Amino acid sequence: MKSGFFIFLSFIALVFLTVPSNVVAQSAVQGPKEVVAAASSEFISVMEKNISQKEKKAELGWLVDQYFDLVEMGRRSLGPVFKRIGEKERSRFLDLFPKAFSKTNDFVKKIFDFQDEKIRIIKEETKDNVAVVYTNVIGSRMKDDGVSVNYRLILKDGKWKIYDILIEDINWSCILSYKDEFSIGERIRGDSISGLLAYLEEKINKEEQSLSN
Repeated sequence: MKSGFFIFLSFIALVFLTVPSNVVAQSAVQGPKEVVAAASSEFISVMEKNISQKEKKAELGWLVDQYFDLVEMGRRSLGPVFKRIGEKERSRFLDLFPKAFSKTNDFVKKIFDFQDEKIRIIKEETKDNVAVVYTNVIGSRMKDDGVSVNYRLILKDGKWKIYDILIEDINWSCILSYKDEFSIGERIRGDSISGLLAYLEEKINKEEQSLSN
């Protein structure tokens, strides 16, 4: 699971750092493909700033909040359990998960390790308020025909945001990875996620302490 998660981090960094900025749509309302391109332009802008890695990490975390629907990602990561838990735990989880993702996700750490891979946006498929953007990543670390990386987006309040990323070649996705992480030990017990909430709080506290040192 860990190796797959790091693969995810590498791919997401590559997308936001290699899609040409001139692909960004001119219209005010961006479609799924344009969201990926627009995000890449903003991530590149942050990476080119002459600021510390700590400052870059903070800005990159802010961009994650702008281009990812972390509430949707968290809800789907819990699966059926989300509907069974009490309102108090559900509200607490929806508060903690986005914070844990933005503050502790290795995406904002691994993004500094990207290489010269290239991404090609192939197509998008849209149905109602959900979409999938299909891409192919090609580079020295990939097989000859590249690796298929697909992005699931959802439309809320007139904006498309990413809520999952799938790597077809290894049958892996961000949500599936979180489901595995959440199920470790007794983080989820029946209709209670008290153990998971404590786990997320610990992750957030550790990251905040490391940043203050």
